[in-house]
Amino acid sequence: MADKPDKNIHKMISERIKEWESGKSKYDTKTRSGESKTALPGLVVTISREAGCNGNAVAEMLSAKLGLALYDRKIVELIAKDREVATRVVSTLDEKGHSELMNWIGETLMDSNLSSISYIKSLKRVLFTIVAHGNAVIVGRGGNLLVPPEKRIAIRLVAPLEKRVENVMQQAGYTEKRARTFIAKIENERRQFIKKYMEKDIDDPLLNDVVINMATVMPEAVVHIVKSIYENGAVA
Repeated sequence: MADKPDKNIHKMISERIKEWESGKSKYDTKTRSGESKTALPGLVVTISREAGCNGNAVAEMLSAKLGLALYDRKIVELIAKDREVATRVVSTLDEKGHSELMNWIGETLMDSNLSSISYIKSLKRVLFTIVAHGNAVIVGRGGNLLVPPEKRIAIRLVAPLEKRVENVMQQAGYTEKRARTFIAKIENERRQFIKKYMEKDIDDPLLNDVVINMATVMPEAVVHIVKSIYENGAVA
């Protein structure tokens, strides 16, 4: 039973690939809730978040309200590490898309500062394909760094530690001590991932288009912020 979540993810990925191959996505005409679509053409949002900021809830709201397909960390990671699945995903690109992908991958190879080039190449293939098809929310995996600035709106969700501890205690039923340990572990893993593969400081605000304090901003407001950035031309 332990592999059931992965099976569900594989099923979702297969459905998305079929949509891409047919050239028509359910996100083209309406949101998943059946409401009239408010999505902006080709919009891709990348989310970087501190542990305990309710990042997944924000991502789900952006997906539902703006009609965007949601790709969380687990989905992106599974595709990147499964060669067969990654090949199927990339195969949905047209000839122009393949050419652009090769150019983009080439830029990675020329950057001698990047470690673990093979993994980064696979991760970039996945992200490039998602971006090429558009209308998506990408959570984590360095999307704000690997997706070209002109192709995305990058948001970073933060909050004071005490607020994040409170969130984890309420949502997971943890004691305060366990919540603090959980947050420290996740934060360290994410920080090391960005440092190892991209040689950046995850806390650098300049890596994102906007940094939002989730202790004072409601998730619903994030949707309006993202729409405003796009509609006012802050992102090409």
